[in-house]
Amino acid sequence: MKKIRILFVFVLCIFMLNINTYASVIQTVNSNSNSSIINNDIKFTKKIVNYNTETKEIEIELSIKNMNKNKKDKEDIEIITVLDDSGSMATVENNETRKTTTYIAATKFVDLIYDNISKLKLGVMKFSKKVELIASLTSSKQEALNGVDSYYSSTFGGDTCTHDALNSAKAQFSANCKNKVIILVTDGFPNSPNETKSALMNLSKNGIFVLSLIVGQEDNSDIQNVFGTEENPTAGKVYYINKNSEIDNIFNKFMYQEIINYMEHPISNIRIEDVFPKTILDYFDIEYENIKNGSITDIGDENSFTWTIDKLTGEETATFKYKIKVKDNVNITEILDTELKTNEKVIVKYDDKDGEEHKKILDENPSIVVKKDKNDDGKDDITNISGGSNDKSDEEKEFVIVDFTPEEIKNPNSIKKPTTKPSAYTERLPQTGLPSTTAIFILIGISTIVMLFFGIKLKMSNKK
Repeated sequence: MKKIRILFVFVLCIFMLNINTYASVIQTVNSNSNSSIINNDIKFTKKIVNYNTETKEIEIELSIKNMNKNKKDKEDIEIITVLDDSGSMATVENNETRKTTTYIAATKFVDLIYDNISKLKLGVMKFSKKVELIASLTSSKQEALNGVDSYYSSTFGGDTCTHDALNSAKAQFSANCKNKVIILVTDGFPNSPNETKSALMNLSKNGIFVLSLIVGQEDNSDIQNVFGTEENPTAGKVYYINKNSEIDNIFNKFMYQEIINYMEHPISNIRIEDVFPKTILDYFDIEYENIKNGSITDIGDENSFTWTIDKLTGEETATFKYKIKVKDNVNITEILDTELKTNEKVIVKYDDKDGEEHKKILDENPSIVVKKDKNDDGKDDITNISGGSNDKSDEEKEFVIVDFTPEEIKNPNSIKKPTTKPSAYTERLPQTGLPSTTAIFILIGISTIVMLFFGIKLKMSNKK
């Protein structure tokens, strides 16, 4: 029985020695305020932006901005619709001529584009053997619709003088307009293919965006030598279709969207994968804040979450914040005085305004260190911890105690350079290991049990 008592007391002592009742502080080695991915399309940053002195949580922000200029509703745009009126436009499909289908689609397009772009002027031209301007550039939707009606009511002509139509359209634009678009709809092989190709190239050279819809010529290699292929157009964008019924879809989905993209310069299909070191996931809880842009996945087997955003128009910014906090009931002594990167890397993928996919990686991430806040002599231990290699000068090192006031942290430029003087504002984080109050109650409970145990044994011995 004596051996059992000795063993019990030994286990109790070991348990008491392993309860961490001291508090710790978290210091920022690198807030990452000056690191980012920047190119012509995006600016992506990830940094520590705040420290909550009440909840003891570090707040990290991810931010991505479309660096392109959004010209929609800020700059003028002029559009000339150039519609084929040659005899082949009388081709019938599903009891409707190709010209009728084009007219219906063009009418819907005029309604759509005027309703969605404010600083717009649109004109209408028709061509066959000759070219005719049937609606001058106008900011009036009704005048533009009248022009489309005039196209539908006109009689068919002969030949397909496409080059004359393109050159005439170019002459209609205002000299001071920065955004110029020509929409060409034709079903015939140009009378002058070489001149037509030269006209297309000249329009592109002069900054005019050309959208060409070629009907009934999808397998014609000769016409592709003029307009190019859909993958490699001579100018702007070209679409080849065989069915009249597809005209409306091209006009009011693809061409319309191309014009919107031309003005807004969006990036799309944005995927931001944030990869965590295992140490961070083992010792810290991660909590998402309210998601205002896109959607966030849970942290999966790859130790990462993915932030997905459908589209950002030019000059638009999306942000996402999350918090990290030391977990309860972890042995924090295992990572004391160790620089911890809050992330291994961030992988940023997106499609540019032309649909081309890009991939960028940010491998410079915020880092922190957990320190015991008391020395053996009871004095505050607030020795500066610096980031980067040890051979850096004090001026090059970035050291920040996390718990700034909100006003200070909002402006990264206000963060002071490191000094050798300890800070008087180092704050305590929650108790690591078992909370101190809980530990006290546990010790009291165990002591009571021990005293009862020995008291009962003593009482039983006296009775004997």
